Parts: sequence; C-alpha cells; structure tokens
Amino acid sequence: MAYASYHILIACWLSPACLRAGDLADYTLWGFIVLAAFLLLAHSGKIEQFVQAWKANWAIALFILYSLVSVLWSVMPVRSIHTFFVMIASALTASIFAVIRPPMTIFRLLYGFTILAAILCLLTVVISPEVGIHGDQVWRGAWRGIFVHKNDLGSLMALGNGLSLLFFMGTMERRNKVMASFSYALTLFLMIMSRSTTALVVWFVLNGLTAAYFAWIKWGDRVQRRWVVYGAGILAGAGALSIFAIVNLSGKSFDLTGRVPLWTNLLENVISEKPWFGYGLETLWQLPEFQKWASVTSGWGDEIVVVNGHNGYIDILLYLGAVGLALLVVLLVHGFGKLLTRARTGRMWLHFFPLLTLTYFLIANIAMDYILEFESFHWFVLVAIFFLPPLDEFDAVRDVPDGVSE
Repeated sequence: MAYASYHILIACWLSPACLRAGDLADYTLWGFIVLAAFLLLAHSGKIEQFVQAWKANWAIALFILYSLVSVLWSVMPVRSIHTFFVMIASALTASIFAVIRPPMTIFRLLYGFTILAAILCLLTVVISPEVGIHGDQVWRGAWRGIFVHKNDLGSLMALGNGLSLLFFMGTMERRNKVMASFSYALTLFLMIMSRSTTALVVWFVLNGLTAAYFAWIKWGDRVQRRWVVYGAGILAGAGALSIFAIVNLSGKSFDLTGRVPLWTNLLENVISEKPWFGYGLETLWQLPEFQKWASVTSGWGDEIVVVNGHNGYIDILLYLGAVGLALLVVLLVHGFGKLLTRARTGRMWLHFFPLLTLTYFLIANIAMDYILEFESFHWFVLVAIFFLPPLDEFDAVRDVPDGVSE
C-alpha cells in the first residue's frame, strides 16, 4: 500500500521525475505484488471464496473491463495500458487481501496507516518546515507534511480522525481509548493546519455520521420509525447549513476555489467533444500543454499548474465518458447498498467502518481526484471494503460497545 500511493509523497515534490517513473518499474513491482498475493490466496485455501467474491462484486469487474476496452480509442494508448495494469493489479491485490484477512485486521491496518502518516507529517514539519509547509505564494503557510499538497494531508487526516472517533466509541479497552484519543487529537490538529476546506467538510460528516450511528444502535429500537425519519431530515438540514457555514467561515468562495470554472470549462470545451466514451484512461492530464491550457482558460493564471480536474467524477467523465461514469455510479451505488445493509443489520462499530470509509471516498472525490489519478491508495481501499465478507461471515470483535449485542 505504501508503494501504491508513492506518487503523492513529498519525494515527488523534491524530484518531479518520480511522477513519470519508468513503466517497467511499475509493471515489475506490481507483478511481484500480485504474484505474492495469489500465492497467499492459494496457501489460505480460499480460492473459491475469492471467485464468489468477484461474482458478488460484478460492478467492479464490469468497470475494470470497460476501462480495458477504452484503450481501443485512447489518445494515449500506452499510458492507458499502464494505468489499467496498475488498476487491475491493485484491485486483485486488494480483493485477495479482503478475502484472506479478517475485517478487524483491515481496519487496524488502515487506521494504523493514517496514524503513521500523521506522525511522519508532524515530524517533517518540525524537522524540515521548508519541506512540510507550503512556501509558494498561493498556499503559503499551509501544512502538507510528507505529501505534495495540503489537500492530500487534510483529507487523509479527516479519514484518520473519523476512524479514531469510531474506534474510541466502539472499543471497551482503556488502552485502546487512550490511543484513539491521541490519534483523534493529532489528526484533528494536522487537518486544521492543512487549511483544507474539503477536509473540514469530511471531518464534519464523518464525525456526525459516527455519532448518529451510535445513537441509533443504542436508542433506535425505542423510537418510532417516523421520528427516526424526522430526525434524519433535521440532521441532514443542519448538516447542509453547517457545511455552508464551514465554507463561509473558511473564507472560500462558493466556486470552490476556482474548481467550478474549471469543471465548466472542461464540460463545455473538452468533454463535449467526446461525451460518450472519453479520451481514454488517464490521458489528457498527462500532457503539459493541456495542463497549461486548462489553467489559463479556467482563470487560474500562470502560477498554478492544473494537473487534474480536481474532481474524481469529472476526470472519469473526461477519461471514460458518460458510459464510464455511469458504470462508476453503478459500482458505487451497488457497493453503498451492501455496506449500508451491513451497518444497519450488524449494529456493531466494525460493521459501520466500511460505510464510513466509503463516505470519505465519495466526499473527498468532489474536490480532488482520488479514483485513478496519480496514486492507487484510494482505489485499493475502495476495492478492499467492497470485498469484505458478507455479514454472516463477518468476524465480530470481542470488545463490544455499550448497547450493542453480539
């Protein structure tokens, strides 16, 4: 997973050449990773479960297959083939990982990854502030830690913060509560220092959902269904107003810091030329001349280099067209339904963790492209949570929160 997300590490800021690392290195490393994953799968004896899991997640398979077919009309077929290889390799690795390892292990690894990233980011800022803090005119003073951009730090810290709160409220062990309290404070501090409005929105939603989930599993049976619906409506309205206030108080305009003009420009002048099938997987944003054109014509000026559409869904529309975006929506809706059913039926904090992670993915991709652009970490996590076993096979955790029955 560390290799899968190496493109957003600060090393690529120090040496931009790593953003265009040789394809041979990617093919070789991912080849070894997939081979090792299949060897572990064979050793675990869960090949049949693996096959059944792919059948159950047919929407992911369909999206991946369409991505492969897009190579036929790609404007940069070599690049599209490379991206598809990383995409299928990371999907296979993530699905095997989810099949052979218990959900609690996956939660702990993701939670631990965010804590490790937080500690490394803090150390980077303390030891080498010229590296860990933006020094440019546009984002001067915003923390980025080991990442290229402040939004990468802020978004990941918001996820880590949500997982920290979930673990704190779910665990019954004192040691775990102390650790969760520490990680919650650390991730919240780093998120604030990143000055990322997107991260603030993600933080608000994840914290609100976690609190609402624990309130529901504790008192939901005592409240009439219609009052639950009324309460959900009130919370949704309050949430919308709070998000409006967050954006307003952060001093950001409601064009989302120039993103809306960029999206409009892409829709009107680029996507409209190939609306159904797009330009091929990860293509146009690889061209420096296109990056410059998008920046100037969208009103961003010459100081900022636009390297992606700052929206995962817009970039899928750009790369794979309306057909690809529709398949992605089917994938997300299908997966959301499964995860919602698990959280609603299971009524334990571990059952809620996949849905919370998916919520982060859905929101973060509104302001940044975390689907297929640059790195595979988010795609890996998305596939992993969709491939977690059904509820009747889901491993229960030993320390159960108050008010929840095993």
